[in-house]
Amino acid sequence: MRNHPDPVHAATARLRTIRESLSALEWTRLTGMFAFIIALNVAGWLIFILYVMPHHFHYKGVGGSRGLGVGLGVAITAWFLGFRHAFDADHISCIDNTTRKLMADGKRPLGTGFFFSFGHSTVIVAVGVGTIEILGILTTEFHLNGAFWDAMANFNINIAGFCIAGLFVLVWAVAIAYWRFGKVEDRWSATVPAESPQVAGQLPDA
Repeated sequence: MRNHPDPVHAATARLRTIRESLSALEWTRLTGMFAFIIALNVAGWLIFILYVMPHHFHYKGVGGSRGLGVGLGVAITAWFLGFRHAFDADHISCIDNTTRKLMADGKRPLGTGFFFSFGHSTVIVAVGVGTIEILGILTTEFHLNGAFWDAMANFNINIAGFCIAGLFVLVWAVAIAYWRFGKVEDRWSATVPAESPQVAGQLPDA
């Protein structure tokens, strides 16, 4: 009968290996990154609870309508959706490829994922805030009015998001269908010589 390794023992051995492979400086960097992430989440939740949530029942929509507000349930859902988004395939592949490249160069890339996520989220926040501020300045300073700006003021962002997501899915489906039925991979493979070292699974000599 085959003996299966104890998962607890295997996990303990793995953690011991990780602990012994990191230097004191690397442990300091790792602790700092985790502390920053925790502090950022705590600050975000405090801002929401102290400044956003109290206005939930007093929020007024456009034209004096009741509005929907942002409650705790919406915030928790958004937080978990953002947490899941962090593990999207494009994020993981980008971080993994960058880490492998740096390791191949003889480096120890401990914070690749941290700086990727920090840069990613910072750009999103900056673009959102910048767009809102710029539109506000343009509207106020230049007294913009007319059919276009009235339409923009009443623009339904939900419909825009639905259209963009639907267009993306449509384009993706067409691309997959073309790849599948157009035999793109077969045509590409036919252009690679049979004696190519890449085909043979070997790297060319430097």
